[in-house]
Amino acid sequence: MKKLCFLIVCVIVMSFACSGYAQRRITDNAGLFSESEKPFLEELIRRFQMDVAMDFAVLTTNEAHEGKTQTEIADSFYDENGYGMGKYKSGILYYIDMYERIPYLSTAGTMIHYMTDHRLEAAHDICFESLKNGEYAAAVIQMITAVKAFIYDSLF
Repeated sequence: MKKLCFLIVCVIVMSFACSGYAQRRITDNAGLFSESEKPFLEELIRRFQMDVAMDFAVLTTNEAHEGKTQTEIADSFYDENGYGMGKYKSGILYYIDMYERIPYLSTAGTMIHYMTDHRLEAAHDICFESLKNGEYAAAVIQMITAVKAFIYDSLF
């Protein structure tokens, strides 16, 4: 029995390692995070993935949208970079748009059911002060924590 459990754990770990979950989840085009903050945030995201079996990614930009909406930018970035976990590519992208000065959350797959419009708004409210104060890593930490709490709240 112990060998079977060990084998199952090994298969799960290998599936995570081989399926791109080790891929970078922080794309900081606006230069908001220090070099020491990025690995810390990546580790928090890895834990998030393990805890809820859904993805979390962050995109920061400071460029004009060239006629695209935040929704189009965030959704296409999520899809084009292969984010998402499981059959439905479930996850969330936290888009910190420094050009418009408006953060945005893009959900995919099963995450759509957990992060209702009310919860999306509440999550933004939780991070507002950190963003306002230029504490971008803190905002990401707060967002990861808030999303995980909303998922857990839905489950229990």
